[in-house]
Amino acid sequence: MPYSKSFPALAVAALALFVGSARADEGMWDYTNLPTAQLQSKYGFTPTPEWTEHLMKSSVRFNNGGSGSFVSSTGLVLTNHHVGADTLHKISTPQHDYYANGFYPRRYPRKCRRRISSSIS
Repeated sequence: MPYSKSFPALAVAALALFVGSARADEGMWDYTNLPTAQLQSKYGFTPTPEWTEHLMKSSVRFNNGGSGSFVSSTGLVLTNHHVGADTLHKISTPQHDYYANGFYPRRYPRKCRRRISSSIS
């Protein structure tokens, strides 16, 4: 099948139609203003004050403005690449480039000795 010069334009048009039909449903809500009525009507779930407090205490905000979630009781945090990359660059030294080489403890639960400043939001 010969390559058509109109193929790139058709691909872009098809992509635009697909993206235009996509819809985000999650929203962004403050812990003190959860859409409880919307959660109940759409998903049959009403968050309790205990659930909301647990959710709040599982969140972390880094000083670079990024956010994440605690996923273990030992402080392991799940976040986006750019948030982690910024922190890794900040705690790296000329001897230890954590961004390029990573960090592998000899035994668990040895931790990186550098302190990472963050605040729980």
